[in-house]
Amino acid sequence: MGKSIYEGRSVKLEQEAKAHVEGTRIKFYDELTQHAEALEKHIKSNLWQSDERNKALEHLIATVLWARHCVKKHGTI
Repeated sequence: MGKSIYEGRSVKLEQEAKAHVEGTRIKFYDELTQHAEALEKHIKSNLWQSDERNKALEHLIATVLWARHCVKKHGTI
């Protein structure tokens, strides 16, 4: 039996959907990185070197990693 005319369209739509999801994920990663770098620079420029500043920077890294994990698992809004 041959393919129906809808199978080819279905595959193409699926590919387009995957490309869109990947594009939004990459956009999110890029924007997240830009904001995190700006915040890191702000913290380093305005806080004295201290254990608390180091802890804030550690938590910033953790926040970025958790956000990346979340978008990979659930996607973006």
